[in-house]
Amino acid sequence: MTPEDLITQYKSGHIDFAGLDLHRIQLQGADLIGANFSGSNLQGTNLVLTFLSRTNFHQANLQGSLLRGANFSQADLSNCDFRDADLMGCNLSRSDLRCSDLSLSTLLDANLSGADLRGAILNGADLRSTCLRSANMREEGRGLPGADLRGANLQYADLKGANLSGVNLQRANLAGANLAEVSLKEANLAGANLTGARLTNAFMSDAILTDANLAGATLQDAKMNRVDLTRAILTDAILTDATLNGAKLNEANLQNSKMARVRLNKAELGRTNLKNALLLEANLIEAYLGRADLRGADLRGANLIRAEISSALMAGTNFEGATLPDGSIQD
Repeated sequence: MTPEDLITQYKSGHIDFAGLDLHRIQLQGADLIGANFSGSNLQGTNLVLTFLSRTNFHQANLQGSLLRGANFSQADLSNCDFRDADLMGCNLSRSDLRCSDLSLSTLLDANLSGADLRGAILNGADLRSTCLRSANMREEGRGLPGADLRGANLQYADLKGANLSGVNLQRANLAGANLAEVSLKEANLAGANLTGARLTNAFMSDAILTDANLAGATLQDAKMNRVDLTRAILTDAILTDATLNGAKLNEANLQNSKMARVRLNKAELGRTNLKNALLLEANLIEAYLGRADLRGADLRGANLIRAEISSALMAGTNFEGATLPDGSIQD
């Protein structure tokens, strides 16, 4: 079928193009709103600036296609093959991308706000400056896995309010990303780059962040109970009013971090670097700080009752008004 034939049929009211072989067809700039391309082969096709909102592409093959600036809003893109596709600047808002394969695709500056990405594969995808506000990528208890974003580039992406519970973000680049109010419960962020990321009011309980880099990140009011931050870098990070009860921070680097009123009850901080950290009025009840470096740290008004600090380095540490492990108040 030629592009002219397809467009003529569409204009005459025929919208069903399911199961057709349309590979390498040139449809740039066409208006195909609401058409049905489910199961069609569109590999290597040109759909630049095409209007495709509410279109059905379920199980379609769009591998290696040029889709820049196309409008896929509210489209059914579930189970699609988008490997190596160029979706730069596309509007994919509120689209259904469940179980689609977007490996190595380019989604630079794309709009994925409100999109359903549960079970989607985005290994190595370029998502720099992408808008993913309120996108759903969570792992479902009914067997639908969370989105796979291992090694994805999400630098400066906007994910505010997105649901990333159970999502695999190992070694992903989230530097400078907006993750405010995001849900990362039980997500895997091992080795991820979160330098300068905004995680204000994020929900991150039981997440894995071993060896992650959060230098300069803002985690104010974040809920991080039982999070694993073993060997993580949090230098100059802001954790004011954050909750990390039961968290693992062994060998983490929190030098110069701001942690006023942080809750670290029963947290593991063995060999943690807290040099010059600001821990005003912090709660460290029953926390373990064996061989932690607290030199120059400010723990004024902190609660350290039953905490283990006997082997910590404490030269120049300010404990004024703090409740010490034995229950006494430091003058």
